[in-house]
Amino acid sequence: MVLGKNEYFVLGDNRNDSDDSRFPEVGVIKKNRIIGKTSFRLLPIKNIGKLN
Repeated sequence: MVLGKNEYFVLGDNRNDSDDSRFPEVGVIKKNRIIGKTSFRLLPIKNIGKLN
């Protein structure tokens, strides 16, 4: 799969029960549709902590 500019392929963290970009109903996500921001990382443990 080749993504266009400002397109993202998203995967859920529960691979067996996530509706994500693998399904045609969801597909790729345009950047302007992303409204969340990551502020803390749990895994991998060696990189745990607050993100800037």
